[in-house]
Amino acid sequence: MSEEAKEIYQRVIDILSDALMEGDFSKFGPYFTLPHVMQTLSGTLRMEDEDELRRSFEGFSASLKAHQATHYIRLTDQAEFETPDRIVGEHTSHILRNAIYLAPAYPNRLVLDRVDGVWKVGNALNAIGNTTWPVLLPKVPTNPKLPERKDTNRNEDP
Repeated sequence: MSEEAKEIYQRVIDILSDALMEGDFSKFGPYFTLPHVMQTLSGTLRMEDEDELRRSFEGFSASLKAHQATHYIRLTDQAEFETPDRIVGEHTSHILRNAIYLAPAYPNRLVLDRVDGVWKVGNALNAIGNTTWPVLLPKVPTNPKLPERKDTNRNEDP
């Protein structure tokens, strides 16, 4: 595993987790390319523009607050440079209220593309069963596994 790729990947997911917990879209939005595609175990969700991304952010952030989440921790499991301007990585998400899990931990995969010097999420795969976006609280199956990776081009499904 590339330590540099892992450090970049972890920095990005830390920023995104903090922004969600703080309810601060201004810290979140700049780290996404549009359209943003998220694949779950139930299907593919697509956010075409910043308004859709903002509504999704606000819904998930509000859900974390409503469930009294105190921690949204995402830990990098692996990350590699696919090209000098693309990192593909995997992480595990943990959503907690103090020391109690609000949902089981679950794996995720993000493709990060460097755009004008900024690492941005191009698309995401999440081992959750949610069928709509925004995700209000992840529906995690027993022993979750990531869906099969599709083409990772930014303008196509993951």
